[in-house]
Amino acid sequence: MSQKTSERRRYFRVDDHIGLRLMLVTDTDVEHLDSGSVQTPEQRLVKVNSAINRHLAGLKRKDESLATLLGLLNHKIDLIAADVDTGKPKVDDKHAHTYMMCEANVSACGLAFPYHTDFSKAQMLSLHIKLFPSEEVVQALAMVVG
Repeated sequence: MSQKTSERRRYFRVDDHIGLRLMLVTDTDVEHLDSGSVQTPEQRLVKVNSAINRHLAGLKRKDESLATLLGLLNHKIDLIAADVDTGKPKVDDKHAHTYMMCEANVSACGLAFPYHTDFSKAQMLSLHIKLFPSEEVVQALAMVVG
């Protein structure tokens, strides 16, 4: 077996358009996250939206039209609540609901995206990543590596 075929990657990278909202995370914030303290309103909203999407998927098998209508209503509420914008998000504003639309390089081990601010290496970030077309939001704690 040649060296090329024996060195297979365990994951791959994908370029995609995502909605991104990020906030700097302080050491105090990390301690609260580790302790499992009270969820933020954004975290509760993500949890509720995930449950709604699971139920809509089940409903779609029974009544596709109703599931589509409810999904659109949920999306409309999300737009009103999140104030989706294609501009730059407000870094450090804990109540910012704005998503920056950007092209990102996504893999199982990381995320690369252009940003208007330079972050220091090892800086912790709270990420809210909106995937399209499902509008599913993934929340993650990330560390800047480069």
